[in-house]
Amino acid sequence: MQVNLLDIVFALLNFLILLGILQLVLYKPVVRLLNEREERVKRQNQELEANRQKLAALEEELERKQTELAAQVRQILDDARHQGQKTKEEILAQAREEARHILSRAEAEVQRERLRAWEELWGEMVNLVISAATRIVGEDFNDDKHRRRIEEFISSLDLRQIGELTNENG
Repeated sequence: MQVNLLDIVFALLNFLILLGILQLVLYKPVVRLLNEREERVKRQNQELEANRQKLAALEEELERKQTELAAQVRQILDDARHQGQKTKEEILAQAREEARHILSRAEAEVQRERLRAWEELWGEMVNLVISAATRIVGEDFNDDKHRRRIEEFISSLDLRQIGELTNENG
């Protein structure tokens, strides 16, 4: 087997032409596609990194807002507790004041009833004295003049004297 120099040159020339054609047809488009893909991956990585930073910022913002919201909730609860306590104290003060009014009205009512009872007792006592004097003296003491004199006499007595008079007779 003999190798001819012309065949080698021709094979070499064919190889170089084939390399040129491959360079034009295959290598440049593949390299261009790879470069485009590399650029797209870099761009996506940059976007992904930017999105990660945005997410981290959003997480920080969310955590800050949650902290603020928790503080606001605590403040609202504290305000509600204070308002409830204040309302409770106001209601208790109002109830105490109402109880005082009720007691004072009851005391006034007791005092009125005591006076009414005393006036009734006074009237009964005057009637008894008039009745007794009428029986003892034998005269009728029903006119206003006699009634006034008997009332003056009874009012001039103090309670001890009245008690002594009733004990002597009884």
